[in-house]
Amino acid sequence: MTSSLDQLQRHCAALPPGTVANEFPLRRLLADAWDDFQGDDGGMEPYKLLRSLEDVTWTPPVLSFVIQRDGGLALGGTRDDLQHWHVDVEKGTATLGKIGWRQDRPQRERYPVKATAAEVAEAIRNGQEDDRLKWDGPDKVKVMMTKLFPEGSGYRRTVEGQRKAFRSYVKPQFMTIKRALFSRL
Repeated sequence: MTSSLDQLQRHCAALPPGTVANEFPLRRLLADAWDDFQGDDGGMEPYKLLRSLEDVTWTPPVLSFVIQRDGGLALGGTRDDLQHWHVDVEKGTATLGKIGWRQDRPQRERYPVKATAAEVAEAIRNGQEDDRLKWDGPDKVKVMMTKLFPEGSGYRRTVEGQRKAFRSYVKPQFMTIKRALFSRL
């Protein structure tokens, strides 16, 4: 009885070097043998190899390919992760090479962080009521970040980045804002 890895090795040995024209039979053999390979599996489960592989190349003894991992899309993102794999069928090793991405859907319109920071700073300077601000007396104010960047209003890392950028735009203006607040006392 031959192992799944043996079957994959025989199949690959019969392939001409270069781009693999028909990767369909290869996917099943690769998936069947996947658990026999040594190396970092990069979270790759064998069934995922049954999906379409891209840029499949046979350079004996290495089979290389790119596979699209759509975890980001499933979570509401706009990009697919791309994993570049190198599988040495003789040594029985699988190596995850570079990881990249592909823009799959258009990104949302960018939130005007800098303009919003300028508006909020101006509202603080002028002592204005604003639903993004919570005043505690004439000289204390809290910026309501959850009003500016609500939870769930975007990808977690995007919202965190927007909040960080907002702070970096407003922070240099704090000395001016403090002076304006104290001048009203």
